[in-house]
Amino acid sequence: MDEEKKKYFKLKDFLNSPISSHTNIEINLRDIQIGDNSVLNLSLALAKCNNLSVLTLKLDQQELGYSGVQYLANAIAKCTNLTTLNLNFNYNKIGDKGLSYIAHTIGKLMNLQILVLQLDINQICGFGISNLGSELAQCNKLSNLTLYLSGNQIADQDTSNLFSSFTKCKNLSSLTLDYYQKLFYENNKFFNLFFYEILKYSLLVQSLKIVFSSFKFNSWPKL
Repeated sequence: MDEEKKKYFKLKDFLNSPISSHTNIEINLRDIQIGDNSVLNLSLALAKCNNLSVLTLKLDQQELGYSGVQYLANAIAKCTNLTTLNLNFNYNKIGDKGLSYIAHTIGKLMNLQILVLQLDINQICGFGISNLGSELAQCNKLSNLTLYLSGNQIADQDTSNLFSSFTKCKNLSSLTLDYYQKLFYENNKFFNLFFYEILKYSLLVQSLKIVFSSFKFNSWPKL
């Protein structure tokens, strides 16, 4: 029987908990501004969660940069028993470098089955997305993937690289993608091609949900 989820809304409460015994935790610090030292302390503690199988980490609106993400990513990489990972880093400044750290960690979590990445408005532009795609392709057990990437300015080719990686996740049965990129939708030709690939990919998964937020394009693609 799985352990009931333990929820922490203050960093000190988590740091004072029986860290090594946790298997299912949610750390929600979205309403508390934390600095670099707190991120480091959080990372050091997470690295000791050897038995962790489910982790939800909510750090949105923290002005979190790539250096803080590096600490966290290195720590999470040591939680090799993780089957479910939910990272809510919306409204930060992790950039492509920070996303690359996250991607590299994901590629090491060989038991990962459920992944949720909430990375809206994070100054992500390009190579981080391609790196994420490459690492996702290594997740052989991944069955459920949810990505929130709206409000960034990700280039067309990196978008294509990311989507190509989905077909390499052989056990993926559910995909949810929230993906509004202004530059992407201004290129109507590329959007049509992307939409066509989505329709083809929908035949490979049991559940597919694509959310494009609010945007306008000139015409539906001709298939």
